[in-house]
Amino acid sequence: LLYVLYYKILFQWIKRKRRNETIAKSLDNIVGEGEGDRVCFYFGEEMDLQIQALSFRVANHFQRIGLQKGDSVGLAMTNRPEIVAIWLGLGRLGVVTALINTNLRGDSLEKCVSVVKCKAFIIGKEQKSEDPTWKPKTQNFTDLFPTIDLAACLLKAGSQPTSLAKDQQPNYLDPLVYVFTSGTTGVPKAVACSHGRLCFLASTASVVNLTPKDVVYSALPMYHVGGFFAPVWAFVFRSPIVLVAKFSGNNFWKHVHKYKVTVSGYIGEYCRFLYNQPHSELEKGHKLRAFFGGGVNLEGKVGACGYIPIWFQPIHPIQLVKVDQRTGEIVRDEKTGFAIQCKDGEPGELIGKIVDSVPMTRFDGYTDKEASERKIARDVFKQGDKYFRSGDCLCRDKYGYYYFTDRMGDSFRWNGENVATTMVEAVISKALGMRDNTVYGVKIPGIEGSACMAAILDTVGEFDVQSLAERMKQSLPKYAMPMFIRLINNNKGLDMTGHSNSKKFRLRDDGFNVEYIEDTVFIYSTAKESYSKMNIEKCKEVMRGNYRF
Repeated sequence: LLYVLYYKILFQWIKRKRRNETIAKSLDNIVGEGEGDRVCFYFGEEMDLQIQALSFRVANHFQRIGLQKGDSVGLAMTNRPEIVAIWLGLGRLGVVTALINTNLRGDSLEKCVSVVKCKAFIIGKEQKSEDPTWKPKTQNFTDLFPTIDLAACLLKAGSQPTSLAKDQQPNYLDPLVYVFTSGTTGVPKAVACSHGRLCFLASTASVVNLTPKDVVYSALPMYHVGGFFAPVWAFVFRSPIVLVAKFSGNNFWKHVHKYKVTVSGYIGEYCRFLYNQPHSELEKGHKLRAFFGGGVNLEGKVGACGYIPIWFQPIHPIQLVKVDQRTGEIVRDEKTGFAIQCKDGEPGELIGKIVDSVPMTRFDGYTDKEASERKIARDVFKQGDKYFRSGDCLCRDKYGYYYFTDRMGDSFRWNGENVATTMVEAVISKALGMRDNTVYGVKIPGIEGSACMAAILDTVGEFDVQSLAERMKQSLPKYAMPMFIRLINNNKGLDMTGHSNSKKFRLRDDGFNVEYIEDTVFIYSTAKESYSKMNIEKCKEVMRGNYRF
């Protein structure tokens, strides 16, 4: 069934490509067919019926101030219908919207802005209200981007279709947005996502038989590709989308009933949040029939995130290969020089074959060509082939079901985000005057992903943990804040010789259990935004799953 759906989706992609149907044109087609009064988005008590008109206003305004095809605009906003109108309107001009993670601070934010060379920068009012100082601290930022009220400007802009010269019109394979990923290195990389690729990937929702009669719930932020798919579904499948600014386990079932939701997007953390909620009668009598996300599990296999039939595995474009955990390099056969495939139950890196002529298997790369090349493994199973390195560690059982294990390299997952250890290490080192430190992820019982933990060399015995916390809050996104800090009081404990990953493995294995660790350990409270000294009672509270991170 999956492969029938695949070819159905591929056929639709080819049709759209021949028509040169950008995502904005898909919206225009809906309106042109007399469905202009169809609800596109629900947001709180609002029903958005004017998304097309607002997108024209955006296009006309930015055309008037001189933006053109190939330019880029930074956008930092929480979920709301206006964010869709902005990237749709900019996309009408061929301008690429750089979707900025609203949690970023300091150097990470700076690099995102510099990587794509933004010509303008749009910040939501809610972002400025939460943190009035939030903005890249580039020296000439204010000169480059003088502050204006965009809403007032859009009211003055016309809502008529934007006129463009033929060579300035966007095409199906042109980039629509940049989505940033820290990957395994910590340096933000901008992934160019074209109209065509986004339509193709969004069309995978066919596996849950999405139709115009469905109502889709989306709480994932749009700066993630997973959250960005939902509004695209509105134009590909014509399904109304319920947008919420932030996922809430307390409000989820209330929203499901209120909006008559039938399909919801998800990441694993959302399922855990819902599972840990007290039982509610609202869990019954609803119309929700499916969750849809990165892990496709159509057969209800507990814990599985995908399935490839045993007979199809040898020729399937997705493979698991052995990787040296210390160096991160693919392990190759000494005789042939080719990669070694994992056996059942053996963890390895998920790689996907790159075929440029097929939309699902092409790799458009990052804006940084060197970073793009590092994600490609060549001569993997035969001379001349190439595979995309996902950076995800999975294992497969004997039946063909796949299970996510962890991120590869110097990164791990926490609260649905990738945390790059090098980014956190750099911030700590700068805050402490280049003091030695290492950052790694540690497992917590009952919590998905790995919590950030930092081991810091402290031979003097004078350490101001609260001062460090303030410095880190200014430079790190909330999800990258170390939940634990361990003070290493001798050079032997934080030996900087040898391979750094070996050191991290030892420290990661130690974890945060102060019953076995002689060093001082601090634990972070997200409610108080401060650290306190870890003791055995707090450690047991964490192990029992009663500590609120």
